[in-house]
Amino acid sequence: MKKISYLLLALSLGMFSCDNDDDMGTGGSTDNKGYGDVTLHIQNFIDDEAFALGTDYIVASGDTINVTTLKYFVSNVELISEDTTYMVPESYYLVDGAEKMVTIEDVPAGTYTGIKFALGVDSTANHNSDHDKADLDPVISDGMIWNWATGYKFIKFEGAFKGDTTGNFVFHVGKDENYREFHFSNDGSSMEHMNHKVSSMELPTSIMVMDGGSKKVHIKANWLEFFENPTTIDLDDFNTSHGAKATTLVENYESSLFSIHHVE
Repeated sequence: MKKISYLLLALSLGMFSCDNDDDMGTGGSTDNKGYGDVTLHIQNFIDDEAFALGTDYIVASGDTINVTTLKYFVSNVELISEDTTYMVPESYYLVDGAEKMVTIEDVPAGTYTGIKFALGVDSTANHNSDHDKADLDPVISDGMIWNWATGYKFIKFEGAFKGDTTGNFVFHVGKDENYREFHFSNDGSSMEHMNHKVSSMELPTSIMVMDGGSKKVHIKANWLEFFENPTTIDLDDFNTSHGAKATTLVENYESSLFSIHHVE
């Protein structure tokens, strides 16, 4: 009789365990049901026109710009579900020129209702000279670092302009206080950080990662925002970024530079 009781108990525990396994991953969470890939396709624009080096564009002040260099760091990517966050390891990516394609492998399967990333390099990595992370390597990043005390240039934006006068513009933005995060969600949520601003915007649809599958997130960077709202940049008077001038540029782009165009 005892043997029968033990057998029934074991069967009950086994059924309970199977039921729990079936429930894992519901409610938009990540789970143990495999891994997929997520590709970030970051594309630069001037308003709605695809960006290209050596092309003339008109900015808010009416000045015409012709860009010779556009480089910036996107970093610390996080995929956010209803009950957990997947922090992409060592995610430091240098965008150089028109676009950047980054494939994140082995993302836990699940439904992600948000994505967050930063423009710049976090304070820990910003002052660390011992980097073997590819895009942070000073040789690979090529001119994107001042020194280890000051850290990396988060943005390097250079070219020529024609307004009331003609000349060159040189915008270099860096320093820990100018690190900014961008958060996108499709559930209306927002995020805050005690040390820097986090801008919250809309994610058009959830990022549903299936086992063995792949998703692509199309990120639009509109560099017209760099030159307007709230401050219109007149390049005749404002064509370099030092001190308070860098803060003016950050205030222009921190809420509206990036958007998620679509997910496929």
